[in-house]
Amino acid sequence: MDINSCGEKMKSYCMMLFLYSGFVFGNCKWCIENNSSVKNEINHLITLMPTELLKNIENQNIKVFILNPDRIQTKKYFTWGKIRVDSGKLSDLSKIEGSLGKTLCKDERKIAKMGTTIVLSSDAPYSTLIHEYLHLKQIELDNSWCEISKKLWDNPSPKKDWIKAVRDREWDVRLFLWSIKDQNNFNIEDKIVIAEGLIKEAIFRSQYDSSSLKYIKEKKVENYLQDQVKLYLRDNPTVKVKATPEINIPYRKN
Repeated sequence: MDINSCGEKMKSYCMMLFLYSGFVFGNCKWCIENNSSVKNEINHLITLMPTELLKNIENQNIKVFILNPDRIQTKKYFTWGKIRVDSGKLSDLSKIEGSLGKTLCKDERKIAKMGTTIVLSSDAPYSTLIHEYLHLKQIELDNSWCEISKKLWDNPSPKKDWIKAVRDREWDVRLFLWSIKDQNNFNIEDKIVIAEGLIKEAIFRSQYDSSSLKYIKEKKVENYLQDQVKLYLRDNPTVKVKATPEINIPYRKN
């Protein structure tokens, strides 16, 4: 971040964000948000059509499984289930409601016995594969993450620093996706998932990083999300429920 590029009214905020990012991510091995090599690779990948993107990633000896999530799936927009659906259920791997994907280190779960593996829900939009591939890039930059990730499975009392390690990596990926949210291969569902995910992640990390909510407010992420939801409902007038759940954003109280 270049402090001199900020306007006078924003310099104090930019300085705070600059200092925070330097403190937390200054010596970050795994950060990809500002990694030029990763950015160049992703800028190429997001121009590929789904079949080409999947082939490109699997040609790197990365196994991708597309599993059934046992929920009603969209027919209007692209989802990975339109490419293929592998045997197995997503619920056997993840009990998290609404889960769209997961990146697994080798032997982290039985499904990843052959090596680093990406699991996608068959109703996941295009951007989900990019999301999980970004986590894979983090792992390539710092493989020590795999030991933490393996410890988190079936652990009723995970250490706070393990949870923070997960959330820091997730924030890094969410910021990266936000920076490319308007690229051509992302549809309305992609944009809703990206904006909503960034907001929810900011809310979670606000307990130890107040700048995360300020980022959401400054970038008008909530407004962007609301605009995308309106477009979604306009295109899907028979939908009886909201395309995205109500989000209680703490900064509204200020």
